[in-house]
Amino acid sequence: MPSAAAASPPVADIAAQVDEEAAHSGLPGFAVTVTRGTSLLYAGGRGVDHAGAPMTATTPLSLASLSKSFTAVAAVRLAARGQIALDRPVTAQLSEFRTADPRGALITPRHLLTQTSGLTDATAHAEAIDNAWDPAGAVARLHSATLATGPGARFAYTNANYEVIARLLEVAGGAPFPEILRREVFAPLGMVDTHVGVRTDAQPGAVSVLGVWAPALGLPRCCPREAPRGSCPPLATWAAGLLFRTVTVLRCCPRPTSTRLMSPATLDGPTPWAGSSTMPPPIIRCSGTPAAC
Repeated sequence: MPSAAAASPPVADIAAQVDEEAAHSGLPGFAVTVTRGTSLLYAGGRGVDHAGAPMTATTPLSLASLSKSFTAVAAVRLAARGQIALDRPVTAQLSEFRTADPRGALITPRHLLTQTSGLTDATAHAEAIDNAWDPAGAVARLHSATLATGPGARFAYTNANYEVIARLLEVAGGAPFPEILRREVFAPLGMVDTHVGVRTDAQPGAVSVLGVWAPALGLPRCCPREAPRGSCPPLATWAAGLLFRTVTVLRCCPRPTSTRLMSPATLDGPTPWAGSSTMPPPIIRCSGTPAAC
C-alpha cells in the first residue's frame, strides 16, 4: 500500500500545473492552496495584485459572499445567548428598521439569514444600500424599500438582508460589526489572518478573489461623502461580502481547536432549502460585475 507521501503529487508537478493555469486564465493574479487531508501540499501565487506587487500565498484575498456564513454564525451565537430572537420580528428588536411595505413588519432575523425576507435587489434598491457607509446607513436607506413577496414565501438573494443583520448584531451585541465578528468568530477560533474590510496599514495588497472587484482593490467607485479618506469599500457591505483571508489558511482543517462555536442542535436546526417544492427558486438574477456573475 503506497504511503501518503508516495500518493501525493510532487510539488514540482503542482507548480507546473499552476504555471499552466496562469498562462491561460486571463487573470492578472491569483493564489493557490493544494491540500490532502490536513496536509498542506502547496501554497503559492502567480501574477500581480492591483498595485502591481507579486501575488503570494500570504496576499489577502476577499472571501466575497462567503463572508455571509461568518455573519450568520455570529447571529446564531447571539441568538443562543438570548441577545436576539431569530423568529421575532426585526422591528421589535431594531427600532430603526422599517420599509415602505407593511409586510416588512413581519420580517424576522431568520428570514434575513435564509434570504427569504421578501426583499430583492430591485425592491431594496441594492446599489444604494451597498454604498451606505455603515450598517446603520444601510438600514436607513431601506425605509423606501418594498417587498417582492411576503416574508418566508420565496428565496431571493440580496446583500440587503445581511446588512440588516449586521446592524441588528451591532445593537444587540453593543459593538461595531467588525468587533462582533472578531469577538464571536475569529478570536475563539484563532483566526488571526482573517479580518473585516481592507487593512491598508498592514496588508496593502488586498485584491479580489476574481482579480477585478471592489473599489479599494483597484476599480473606481464613488465613496459616500462621510467616508474617511481612502477607507472604501463601505462598512455596510462587510457583512455580506468583505472578509479577507490568506490562502495559506483556506484549507479544510485549520489548526486544531477544541472551541465549538455552535452546539450540534443549532447546527442541525431546520433551515429550508431554497430549491424545495414549497419554495421554488426564481429566475437567477445577478447584481454584481460580469466577472462576479
